[in-house]
Amino acid sequence: MALPSEYAATSASSLKMTRSGMVRTPRGASRIRRLDGFDWAVLTVLTVLSIWVMVGFIVHQSPNAVWTGTDGPYVADQMNYLGWIAVSARHVFISDPFTIGTSPSDYLHPGIFISGLLVRLGVTPGWAYLAWKPVAIVVLFAGSRRYVRASLSGLWGRRIALVLCLFYISPAWVVATWLHLTHWAPISLLQSIDTEIWPGTYLWGYPFTAIAVGLLAFALVAYERDRRTHKVGVVAPLLGFMCAWLQPWQAATLIGIVVLSELILRLRGERGYLALPLIMVAATAAPQVYYEILSRLDWTWAVADRTNLNLPPYLPWQAILLSLAPLGILAAFAYRPPEVNFSQLALRLWPVLALAQYAAIYFGRVGTFPLHSLDGLSIPFAVLAVVGARRLGIALSKRAKVIAISVVLLVLIVPSAVQELHAVWGVQSTGILGPQPALIKPDEVDALQYLKNDPTLGGVLTPFYLGQTIPAETNRNTWLGALSWTPDFFTRLVAAGRLFSGDLAPNAAVAFVKSSGARFLLSDCNNHVDLSVALAPIVRSVHHFGCATVYEVKPGG
Repeated sequence: MALPSEYAATSASSLKMTRSGMVRTPRGASRIRRLDGFDWAVLTVLTVLSIWVMVGFIVHQSPNAVWTGTDGPYVADQMNYLGWIAVSARHVFISDPFTIGTSPSDYLHPGIFISGLLVRLGVTPGWAYLAWKPVAIVVLFAGSRRYVRASLSGLWGRRIALVLCLFYISPAWVVATWLHLTHWAPISLLQSIDTEIWPGTYLWGYPFTAIAVGLLAFALVAYERDRRTHKVGVVAPLLGFMCAWLQPWQAATLIGIVVLSELILRLRGERGYLALPLIMVAATAAPQVYYEILSRLDWTWAVADRTNLNLPPYLPWQAILLSLAPLGILAAFAYRPPEVNFSQLALRLWPVLALAQYAAIYFGRVGTFPLHSLDGLSIPFAVLAVVGARRLGIALSKRAKVIAISVVLLVLIVPSAVQELHAVWGVQSTGILGPQPALIKPDEVDALQYLKNDPTLGGVLTPFYLGQTIPAETNRNTWLGALSWTPDFFTRLVAAGRLFSGDLAPNAAVAFVKSSGARFLLSDCNNHVDLSVALAPIVRSVHHFGCATVYEVKPGG
């Protein structure tokens, strides 16, 4: 039987398409695993991209600006993870460090747990988290490469797809900015969607996302192999389980792919072992059930769910479609004629189910933060775009094809990537909620170190700026910290701002500090009001560290 055009073999003696649709090389299989010069070049560029933000922080250090060890442009997220690592190092199971008082200790995350073990060995939380960066690079690269090689034949088709998998960043928000299309799609929202799909973002402080995306790709290939050999293997369910534990959104997509693909194939007359999909779904769903239990029984998770579902009153489908259009137009041609084997169904269902999950979270309030459903979409869209381009069958000379492909890749990668590389260094000092503690003053470092070394137990009340850093840097809870995990975050944000700016009358200030339950107050270098007089009735001691000040509150307030 003749192969479809997207699976045209480069060598009929070495390439075969299995009944399920995956391309495999029975002879010289080591060539699939061996990296050639092009692969090494791609991996090198991906590695350089992954350290861009970190290098920016290091370069911008000075005697008056000390790097806190964060690795992403959204420092609040990184400090959230570092805080969890600090808690895990002490107790394994994580409670909420971004509120003062008791909270359930019931959250176990494999990556955070391993980082916590490193902290126990003397590594700082920042470096314990950064240790995942090389793992994330390798898993994302290897998973993308393996999926591309299993789905496509032809050297240059695979190479083009691999580049798009790892570097595609839609030019939509750049073009919309140039053309002033803000009336059609808000630029900030469009940029958020573009960068959510861009793998570069995962490597800037979100290693577990990168690993989960790579594991999803590996899991689909491993599952297809089990179907082909009629065996219930261990690898595919284990990959699904780990993917779900690290990032539930991608696991939900994986479950949907397996269930719908198997259902469609059975309706078309194909029979297979039910044990294989049942075990795969059960293994992948287990962490999902755990997260669902947490969201229902742990009040801190309910706080996070409410915060992340506080969305604008519209569903920005036009922004999503505009972002996906550059690859989506070519990918659309890959959907005809209908495909009826597992790998081809899985490939085509992947983006459809990811978008359906986005809508389900938004409309049905099932889960949280719908944009994370789009993570990893560059992989299926890259492969589908190559398939779609081949199906168009445009007759061009070899030189014309090289020029056309080069231009397309430049347009699909360079404009937005350059803008993003420039923009991330600009957000190092200022974020949506004000200054970010990526680089802090030596006086603030000394104040944090004092709080870490003081044996007195108790939480810290401080403005949001340093509140984010308290759990990771001092091993204490903070009254105001991560947006998603601080109860009544915006109320607390305003209240703390009023206290440290001196806007509260003495009686009101004293009452507020008592109600917070804090044992320490930390005034950072952005606030210069002396609170010792207003809080004299409850302050036990005052310690000045240049422009930063620590106030110790008397026991019992």
